[in-house]
Amino acid sequence: MNYKPECVNINDPDSAWVVTSYGMYRISVDSQGEGELVNGWTDWVAAMKDIEGNNHHDMFIGGAFAIVWHYNGSDFHMYEELSNLECLYNITGVSVKGNTVGLAGFLLSTSQGFVIRGYRE
Repeated sequence: MNYKPECVNINDPDSAWVVTSYGMYRISVDSQGEGELVNGWTDWVAAMKDIEGNNHHDMFIGGAFAIVWHYNGSDFHMYEELSNLECLYNITGVSVKGNTVGLAGFLLSTSQGFVIRGYRE
């Protein structure tokens, strides 16, 4: 596993999912630190800060520039409507329960906090 771990999800009984500034890794429970790189980020989405999900086929990852990814077990989807590269909004917390996701963060210039609640249709 490359780079410093930022967050971890252990909803999968067979492995842990670890997000670093380089990407997301799946690490087997019997691992000694090595892991499989699931997705490497592009340069501008390197600062992911939290990962949460219902299970390893339904996870959300949030971070710098209010960028939010969803992982369905095989593919990643970025919610471009939430990302803002001009303003420095950071998502620092992600919570998922059933069909609801909660995102918490702040605007860097003012420390103004925000919470976004999303619902799956």
